[in-house]
Amino acid sequence: MRSQNITNERIDFSDVVFISTTMDEEMSNSRVKEKDILLNITGASIGRSAVYKNSVHANVNQHVCIIRPKSEIDSNFIHLNITTLNGQQQIDNNQAGGGREGLNFKQIAKIVFYFPTLQEQNAISNLYRHLDAQIVNQQVKLDNLKLIKAALLQKMFV
Repeated sequence: MRSQNITNERIDFSDVVFISTTMDEEMSNSRVKEKDILLNITGASIGRSAVYKNSVHANVNQHVCIIRPKSEIDSNFIHLNITTLNGQQQIDNNQAGGGREGLNFKQIAKIVFYFPTLQEQNAISNLYRHLDAQIVNQQVKLDNLKLIKAALLQKMFV
């Protein structure tokens, strides 16, 4: 997976690059596991992140950092923290490089978030997951209403 596959909502698998088994073995330290947080660390997409929710074998390139939380930390909660204004400001403040933005592992380690109990993290993550589902549902309804409106206008002026 490359940085363009990482969005703030999900991982876009439509144009992932497939590598050989030999290359995969050579890139064993870039293997992604379920519940890893993937964070873009270079270029215009710096700071975009997503949680890897698959159990399918995958790797990332050098433009994507794998954050693997401890068992007492909810991956979705970390992702929520990264996408907040505070999280994005910390990423902006820790960038380095001449003409190109970038984060290295030292700079990523400087990013600080506060965590409630795992139970509270799960509750917060579930609330936002529910809100996101509602937003998608409402967007589908809105898109359908726009289609109906367009069809009615078409019939009215023909």
